[in-house]
Amino acid sequence: MKKIKVIVFLFFVLCSKNLLATAQIGDILVVNEDTVWIHSNPLECYFATKGDNIRTIGGLELGKYKDENGNEYFVSCSALWRGYIATWKLENDSLFLIGANTGCAGKDFRGEDIDISLEFGSNKVFAWWFTGTICRPDGELIWYFHGGYESIYEREIHYVFVQGKLIDIEEINNVTTSIVETKSASNEIAGYYNIMGIKLSEEPKSGLYIILYSNGQTEKKIKKE
Repeated sequence: MKKIKVIVFLFFVLCSKNLLATAQIGDILVVNEDTVWIHSNPLECYFATKGDNIRTIGGLELGKYKDENGNEYFVSCSALWRGYIATWKLENDSLFLIGANTGCAGKDFRGEDIDISLEFGSNKVFAWWFTGTICRPDGELIWYFHGGYESIYEREIHYVFVQGKLIDIEEINNVTTSIVETKSASNEIAGYYNIMGIKLSEEPKSGLYIILYSNGQTEKKIKKE
């Protein structure tokens, strides 16, 4: 196992290019004896290798099904726009796809298993296509955001991969009990705001808020009493 780095984050970026209007159901990761939700979808990188926005597994177009008369239709589940929940396993520093399910995006909103062997020729597939970071939320939910994977938990564990091989693990702490203010004349604090952009009379004792500096920069902070 790789050395774990502990990184204290005093800010958290809420905006994401993949921001969705509804909080999304994550994929599943098996790590040793733990089975956990993750806020990452490595299978999307595989679809990218197929090109032309092809999102199929073994000929099954995700979210598209046939009724008893053979008529095709799409099932829409706002909490699962991608149309599946994939299950992954971290084994000997390698990432494997070991299953997939339609979840609430399946017919009649029932989860149905997807036969990944029709696509990959096996039910355990080394994720050679994935270079990136898998985010595993950990601890208490400290701020809920109704969109994508933007809710904030006490901690995050980031598994960093290159072509399916684990190269690093980073532990991120999203909670701080104290904030050191920068006293630089060029970067003095000009005000505190809530996440809706409304100015506050003083720095909050807890929760999520935004600091505006005199140089125009902003910083998001989380404090827990």
